Amino acid sequence: MFRIVTPDDFKTTAWKNGGGVTHEILRDEGEPWRWRISIAEVSTDGAFSAFEGQTRILTVIEGEGLDLHAPGACFGHDRSGR
Repeated sequence: MFRIVTPDDFKTTAWKNGGGVTHEILRDEGEPWRWRISIAEVSTDGAFSAFEGQTRILTVIEGEGLDLHAPGACFGHDRSGR
């Protein structure tokens, strides 16, 4: 069964660090959830939250891009795929 999801259906949550919001589109019904589809709006630089046991796939859909800094590495991505 398919269901059309519109922005009115999204659950929007402000980040604890004040650096943005997450629009949750759809997720697994279980607790803790096993998968989630969401859109994040990053408004300021800040720490990247850990979701232990979760694999994350990030795609830039709007804006300048995103750089993730880790000890000894920097991972950058923009809408061109670079």
